Amino acid sequence: MNRKNISLGGMTALALLAATSAQAGGLERGGYNIDLLFDPSDYIFESAVTFVNPQRDMNNVRDNIPLDGDLNGLPNNGIRDTESYWVPRIGFKAAITDSIDCMADYSHPWGAHINPGRNWAGANDNVETKIESHNYAATCSYSFDMGPGQFRVIGGGFYQEVSGFKDRLVFAMPEVGIGFFPDVGGSHILPDLGGYFGMYLALTGNRIRYGDALWSGLATHTMAAEGLTGLLERLCETGEAEAVLRNYFRAATRETDRDTLEAVAQHFSRPTLHEVIESLQTEAASSEFAAKTLATILTRSPTSLAVTFRQVRAGLTMSMDDCMRMEFRILNRMLSGHDFYEGIRAVLVDKGSTPVWQPARLDDVDPADIDRYFETLDDRELAL
Repeated sequence: MNRKNISLGGMTALALLAATSAQAGGLERGGYNIDLLFDPSDYIFESAVTFVNPQRDMNNVRDNIPLDGDLNGLPNNGIRDTESYWVPRIGFKAAITDSIDCMADYSHPWGAHINPGRNWAGANDNVETKIESHNYAATCSYSFDMGPGQFRVIGGGFYQEVSGFKDRLVFAMPEVGIGFFPDVGGSHILPDLGGYFGMYLALTGNRIRYGDALWSGLATHTMAAEGLTGLLERLCETGEAEAVLRNYFRAATRETDRDTLEAVAQHFSRPTLHEVIESLQTEAASSEFAAKTLATILTRSPTSLAVTFRQVRAGLTMSMDDCMRMEFRILNRMLSGHDFYEGIRAVLVDKGSTPVWQPARLDDVDPADIDRYFETLDDRELAL
């Protein structure tokens, strides 16, 4: 076969779009395209970039699981669900011989960026989500005459990088809202938080953000979510955790104000659960914090509240191993009780229905029943 076209071709394009159906906030962006292989030129370069500006808002948003921090009072209409973005594509094709053509291609086949921020009713689920991709491909074709036409054999390969992050409100121990208790070491971690902040989190299940997590001692470092990939790469390269974390550290201010922290210490330092409740009841008429906190606690499982209060108080003087043994005992008793399954039904299965706790009131909780959650399991004790 004799090649007749030996010219050099080139094309550059810029497109401005509001959005296509495939690009209106979905994952698909600029796909791989091998049309360049069939161009008759011996050499051709092609580049294009598309600007996509999706217009998609969310309305009537509700926080369907308010037990981890009710955000239904925040804005819930006109929440921007998409961010604009550029979709580049670069391709180069060269004729190797009269019958062999090869091309190299770079594109962004997948991506998404949703950035509604922290001040909306769905922030417990999403503050910002971003996915990026880079696709590098090489494709060759071998053509030969067959009858009145040509037959082509096409093959190639690609290397694709996909990375991303999701940022949302970061921490809660919401177990008392589903008839459970703060497990996985909660009894060891929560008592160490200054100002009885751990007891407050355990009994309310309220969410906190990264500033509170840092300043309370739950976290040692804070960083931007988009830096996670680079952080992991540097840790693998150097193995020097402290130095790498220091380089990625981003300062954070505490979200909970001083007056609230003082109120937490005032109420949750009481030596018994009933005294905590009484303290909140006394201040509820004059303190918004006390009123809201009391209302939250009274929606939680009374049995879980009693177990959790005792668990956190006990953990203050226990080793990590002893805390894990204690939690294993509680776990076994919780799984044979009523409230855990009722909480799962109400919150996760029926999504938002009111759980029916047994017993229904703190005053009806028998201290002897709570004692049994902490009794030894004899030969079924957790072995560490």
